[in-house]
Amino acid sequence: NVLYAAAILRALPEARVVHVACDAMPQCFALLREPADDQHPFANDQAELVGYYLAFADWMRQLETAFPKRVQSVRYEQWRAVPGLVSRAVFRFCELPYEPGYEDPAANRKPIGSGSRSRVQAVPPAAESDLWRHSRALLAPLRGLLADAGLAARD
Repeated sequence: NVLYAAAILRALPEARVVHVACDAMPQCFALLREPADDQHPFANDQAELVGYYLAFADWMRQLETAFPKRVQSVRYEQWRAVPGLVSRAVFRFCELPYEPGYEDPAANRKPIGSGSRSRVQAVPPAAESDLWRHSRALLAPLRGLLADAGLAARD
């Protein structure tokens, strides 16, 4: 859990954190379309969700600054584009041995967990990053707030 990352990094001096960062619009849309529970009430409101997203991004920057050699951010979109290259970099950062094929989750026969509460899958399809566009009109407030923060283009 990212809220405990600083405590974990202090308690475990060899621990590493890999932060997979996604573009703001698809990430916020993914949270909005999942049913929110008591732990995630912000996910029901576009303005609250943007506030949470900004706070999360700020927290990750603080972690990267406080633990520069132990926290690594990886762009999800880059990982999708060149999975072998990014996977090797992550394994190197974690000081783990890498073998060809690790970048292909479809070849993995072990269970893979997901941040999604309603579904578990190995790798979200690249096309999912554009699903929010089908709800563009409904997401105008979200897009406007993200644009105000410099995280999305204005229409």
